[in-house]
Amino acid sequence: MAVTKKACVQVPFFEGAEHDWLGNSVSLRGLDIEPRHVLQIFHRSDPSQFVWLSYGEICALAGDFYGTYTPICYGEKHAGRAKLFLEAYDLLKHEAMTTMKSLQELLRKEISMTSPPYPAGVQGSEKWRHEPVSHKEWEKVTMNRNMKLPSFLALATINFDHFGEDAYNVYCSIHQLAIEQAAQGRSVDNLRAAYAMNAFADHFLQDLFSAGHLRTPRRALHDWKHYKNRELDRLARVAVNFWQWRVFPTLWYMSRDLLSKIMHDEESEIGLKVKGDYPTNDGKDTWTTRTWKCYGDKRLHDDIDDENKSFCQKAVQASVDEVFEAWKTQKPLPLPTDKDETFKFNLTRMRPVPCAQDEQALQPLAMVSDGRLTYRYPWFVEKSPLRLPWIILQDRLKVIVLENASRRIKSFLSKLMWWQGK
Repeated sequence: MAVTKKACVQVPFFEGAEHDWLGNSVSLRGLDIEPRHVLQIFHRSDPSQFVWLSYGEICALAGDFYGTYTPICYGEKHAGRAKLFLEAYDLLKHEAMTTMKSLQELLRKEISMTSPPYPAGVQGSEKWRHEPVSHKEWEKVTMNRNMKLPSFLALATINFDHFGEDAYNVYCSIHQLAIEQAAQGRSVDNLRAAYAMNAFADHFLQDLFSAGHLRTPRRALHDWKHYKNRELDRLARVAVNFWQWRVFPTLWYMSRDLLSKIMHDEESEIGLKVKGDYPTNDGKDTWTTRTWKCYGDKRLHDDIDDENKSFCQKAVQASVDEVFEAWKTQKPLPLPTDKDETFKFNLTRMRPVPCAQDEQALQPLAMVSDGRLTYRYPWFVEKSPLRLPWIILQDRLKVIVLENASRRIKSFLSKLMWWQGK
C-alpha cells in the first residue's frame, strides 16, 4: 500500500519513546539476569547472531510497527482477536535482524532526544516540538518488509486497535494469551516468552491512559460512509483545503483519518477528567475510586501529567504481575464465556473512564450517538464551514489560557498561605 507524502498528514501518530519508558519502568519478577531482555530476533541464515528486545521496546513497536492488514479488533470475540494477534506477533518474532536493528537505532535516537531528565524548567512536550525522528525515516525502514507486514504509515491508517473500547478488548485478548503461556511451565524461558507477549498487550493498555485515545471514535470516523449523516463530508473538505480536495483524490480518501487526528491532538493537549478504581494498599483487598486529569501523547513527562503517569505505571505493573502469578501458580485465569465477554483483569477496574461531559473542558469534537456521527459544531459545518478550523483553535486556546491562569492563582495562594504561616 503506497502512502504519499501528502497523505502522511492525515494520520494520527503516537510516540514510541513514551511507550518504551513506561514498559521499561516496571519490575519483571522472576528474571534475575538482564530483566529487560525478553525476546530474541535471530538472523535468518545464522542463528548464532541475534538481537534482544527489551520489554519497553516491544511496547513501543507493537501495533505501530507490527500488525497485519486486518486490525486485531476486527476479530470476532476473543478467539478471533487472538488469531489476528498471533499473526501479527509472528511477524515481529521473525523480522529480519537488519530491519530490527534499524528500528532499534531510530527508537533509541528518539528516546535519547525526548526522555528525562530535563534541564530545570523544561517540560517533556517541549522536546517534541522538533520531530526527533521523522515519519519519512520510519517509513523508509518499514516499507520493503514482508508482504504481509504493512509499513509504518500504512499501519497508521488502520490503527483502530489503539482507541477506546477497541484498545481495551485487544489488550484483554493478548493479555489472556500471555497468562495462558505463563501457565504452561515453570521454566524461565517460558516466563520470558509470556512477558514478551504481554509487552505487546501493554502497548494498548498504555494507550488507554492517553486522553486522545479515550473518546475519539476512530473506527467510526474512518468508516463514516456507514453512518446516517453526510455532514462530516463538509468537515473533511475544510480539513484538507477545498483545492486539495479537488486535485488529490488520495486526500479525499484519507481526510476522514485527519478528523481523528484533529480530535486526538485536541484532547491530548487539553486533557480529560477521568476516574478509575485503585487498591488502597491497606493490607486488605479494598479498592477506592480515584479521579484525575489525563493528558495525552507527547505530554507523558510534563509535570501536569505526573498523576496520570503514576496511575499508568501502576496499571502496567499490575498487568505484568498477573502474568508472573500465573507462571508461579501455574493457574491461568478462566476464559470468558461466549455469552459473557467480561475479562477479570485488574485493568477492568483500573482503566481510566472519562467523567460526564459536563465535567470536561470541551465537548467531544465527534461522537457516535444512536448510529449517527455527531459533532460539536453543527452550525458552522452547515452554514460557515470555512470558519470551522478557527473556531476549533479558539476553543483550545481558551481552555489552555484558563488552565494556565488557574495554576498561577493556585501557586500564588499557596505562597501567600506559606508566608502568612511564618
